[in-house]
Amino acid sequence: MTPLPTFDIRHSTFVLSSPAKINLYLEVGPKRADGFHSLRTLMARLALADTIKFEDKGDGFELVLRFAQGYPRACRRLLTTDMKNNLVARAWQLLAGRFPQIRSRRIRITLTKTVPAGAGLGGGSSNAATALIGIRHFFSLAIRPPELVKLGSLLGSDVPFFLKSSCFLFPSSGPLWWATGRGEWLCQAGGCFKTPLLIVYPGFGAGTKEAYDDLDRRGQNKTDWLTREDILPTLLKEVSSIGRRLSGFKSETIKRSAAGFNSFEEMALAKQPVLKKLKAELVSMMPAVAAMTGSGSCFYAVGSSPRRIRRWTGALASKAGRGNFAYYITTIE
Repeated sequence: MTPLPTFDIRHSTFVLSSPAKINLYLEVGPKRADGFHSLRTLMARLALADTIKFEDKGDGFELVLRFAQGYPRACRRLLTTDMKNNLVARAWQLLAGRFPQIRSRRIRITLTKTVPAGAGLGGGSSNAATALIGIRHFFSLAIRPPELVKLGSLLGSDVPFFLKSSCFLFPSSGPLWWATGRGEWLCQAGGCFKTPLLIVYPGFGAGTKEAYDDLDRRGQNKTDWLTREDILPTLLKEVSSIGRRLSGFKSETIKRSAAGFNSFEEMALAKQPVLKKLKAELVSMMPAVAAMTGSGSCFYAVGSSPRRIRRWTGALASKAGRGNFAYYITTIE
């Protein structure tokens, strides 16, 4: 479970974790009349996280951006190009519009990035959700959690997931959530459990809009039983048995698994040879699941133990030409 924050009320300072996510299943449907796409996805909250610090400092609203050691250069460039449209700043603007009295108050928000940006891990949406939670607490705003979730949907389709899966906002929240609509209709799909996995950032991100546009031009990725209406029970059964599947596991099982299905993946592999090679290498290590998350570019591989995943990391990092890759050992929790 993502740890609850500790608060220093005297100094009005506290820090919240802003977790990443992966999509254990992602089916993208046709574009709707409102411009969004219908989708069905099983999202999992990760221990891998950014941190956001809230302080009674500065002059009005102030956003400070910092980076963890070894944070990918491509992600740094992406995040520093347009600070005004950072989702933390937009979360502030949204709440300040709803509660104008906080505009005259001061708050310094320090975002320390660990999660790769623009890579399918939901880092920006998570930052927006965490900012909404933190600002609400900082100013003791009279807005109930369900209303905050509804407000958060204005910032992005994944923001409601990060709000509903927040153990601070909803203490009994689990790590697995099934989402439909454009991602805003959510139901909890599993309790808290720790499943180790490896996240691989390939040195570049992927444009979400471009990925959806490419998928529209290519046609929807319908793959027989993997996209049937009643896939969720099968999917949850597979996910719950991941640990048992690792014993005597065969790589061919991945091709028959609902867990790991992603409408964007086939197209991404065709466009990016480096991703196709990465996927083949991950599958050769015989994980329970190996797949792309979101619209890319990160891939994940689910293993049986952190020790085993460290071996995978060493094997992948030893490959030539991997200077821009980044590896993260984490858990679903």
